[in-house]
Amino acid sequence: MFKRTLLMVTLGLLALVMVACGGTNDGGETAAIVNEEVITVADVDQQVDNTIAMYAQDGIDVNEQGDEFVEMIKQQTLDGLITEVLLVKAAQDYTVSEEEVTEEYEAIKAGFETEEQFNEVLAANNFTEESLKENLEQQLKIDQFFLANINEVTATEEELQELFEQYSEMVEEELEFEEVKVALEQEVVQQKQDEEMGRIIQELKEQAEIEILI
Repeated sequence: MFKRTLLMVTLGLLALVMVACGGTNDGGETAAIVNEEVITVADVDQQVDNTIAMYAQDGIDVNEQGDEFVEMIKQQTLDGLITEVLLVKAAQDYTVSEEEVTEEYEAIKAGFETEEQFNEVLAANNFTEESLKENLEQQLKIDQFFLANINEVTATEEELQELFEQYSEMVEEELEFEEVKVALEQEVVQQKQDEEMGRIIQELKEQAEIEILI
């Protein structure tokens, strides 16, 4: 249900080590306080730099998009860091086995052509095998938290037919409903699961004491 890629780990879970686990929080200027947990401006800036670097890999110069775009990235980054702090706290009492972490680690590693390429990406993003596994353990705990709190969702026939009609209007070839029904159902269920996770995160924010200082 909750699939990860190395990119997601790099951009999202690095925040867990830096903020929630106290990795690089060195007492610098404070960006936000979340239930007494401090997120520094340096935390935010590092994540913004990671995001800008990802845009650059896609050939997009963020600075050319204007100040408003850069500010949007900054605000989204801060919101993401706040969410990570809340999720780590909410999931702290869940447990995962070493085997589960290793399986997740090996699945990510298998996505690279060579071990050398994998190690280069880890090094480029300041990860070691140990720190990546620590991040994966945190994320697996968060997965368990979501699974324990998310409402079961299903796709109705009406929703599938509606989505099928939308796709039929977008493509030139003629589609057969039964041939794409499974894919349509997966998309509808995934969308509802995303909405459920959004609901859970919003509830965590409403219950938390959050002070934003930038």
